[in-house]
Amino acid sequence: MRRAGGDIFVDVLNAQLDEVYREGFDWLLVISATSGHFITATLAECVFEAMQNGVDAIAIVPPDVPVTGKGAITNQCAYWLVPFLIRKGGFDKIDRRPVDFRYDRDYQGVGELANLFDSEQKQPLAVIYPDVDDGDDRTHAQDPKQLEKLRHKERRIDVVLKMLGKTRADLASLIRDGYPIDLRAKTSA
Repeated sequence: MRRAGGDIFVDVLNAQLDEVYREGFDWLLVISATSGHFITATLAECVFEAMQNGVDAIAIVPPDVPVTGKGAITNQCAYWLVPFLIRKGGFDKIDRRPVDFRYDRDYQGVGELANLFDSEQKQPLAVIYPDVDDGDDRTHAQDPKQLEKLRHKERRIDVVLKMLGKTRADLASLIRDGYPIDLRAKTSA
């Protein structure tokens, strides 16, 4: 796929949804290269249960992005129901980044939460805290770009919510009853 600037991730994901579904997959895991350690056997069991409970998305809460536990799903690690995304036309176009994107000025990079407000369900989101203690390797290494991204994530979430005419309370109301599930408590006990 060729593109003249901006962030390619939203377009790549959207372009592949129909093919993923035709191949027989109902669920899509979107995960950053540094978040693979979140996927443990215990987490996989909880994810499978959430899938059986009919949610449209499952947010895995990165330790570096605790607001995800309050409904602000992030594609750092999230499962999405492919038919839901296809019905909605893919990930929301609100997240397309301009060529000269900057975390301190722009809002993109948190727009995946917009999809859930378009769900036909009242509570389309399951939230799971993984049974790991550490987050993104880049954060621990004090990667300036990753720290900048995280420093402005809360502001960007608030900007997108305002654009959508929503609040943090609206975001939290998307979480399915019985969630979040916190696997950290189960492993430390």
